Amino acid sequence: MSTEARRELDRAEYLRGTVHVGYPPIPCRLGQAADTLGAYITASTAIMPPSSSSSCSSARVVAHFDLDAFYVGCERELNPTALLGVPVAISQYNPYGSLRETASAEVDERLIVRPGKPVDGDTNGSLIAVSYEARAHGVKRNDRGREAAGKCPDLRIVQVPVKHGKADLTMYRDASYRVLNKLVDSIKENTLTKAGAAKIRVEKASIDEIYIDLTSAADEMAERVVEERDRLSSACGKKRFIKS
Repeated sequence: MSTEARRELDRAEYLRGTVHVGYPPIPCRLGQAADTLGAYITASTAIMPPSSSSSCSSARVVAHFDLDAFYVGCERELNPTALLGVPVAISQYNPYGSLRETASAEVDERLIVRPGKPVDGDTNGSLIAVSYEARAHGVKRNDRGREAAGKCPDLRIVQVPVKHGKADLTMYRDASYRVLNKLVDSIKENTLTKAGAAKIRVEKASIDEIYIDLTSAADEMAERVVEERDRLSSACGKKRFIKS
């Protein structure tokens, strides 16, 4: 086997041994931004085989990051006193109910369902995010407000801000930009070289998920491990030769 082929095999073995492939996802925390939002980041990494139509000869290492219960985390950042540690769901505006405009800062106005404040026709919108506390009671995304409150009487439902008769997602987009940029910056800061960091590629899939091509960073890590192994093997060989 040629030296190049052997090193490529070593690289693949290293990646298989150190990169989490596929599911189940890994819950992890990311620095101050994610802690502030209370958003867990689920990461799953897969080694993608080279495509026959691609000019790349090596497999790619692509990580998928998903911000769990992201909308809930955004609302908890704005209104921690009312929403931390309790069942929370975020609802889309109800197109058949009141479409009065509400700003993101109007946290009390947008807390449309809580214990003692039951669901009515204006607050029976569909849920787009559910906290883990609410999920434990069987509340699911796409439940209607009345159905969800029936499953969990302690549920707090927050309606997204409304502007011009439609959902205003500006606050969530801003939070997404803040957290996902911190994620990418953190990865680049921990890459072994600036050249490797410059080759990292990012594709945003939605407001709360992102794909990051980590091939350059993984290659550098694998190369360093292989070089260190070869150096130690050579040193051990010389030591045995001297003793004999």
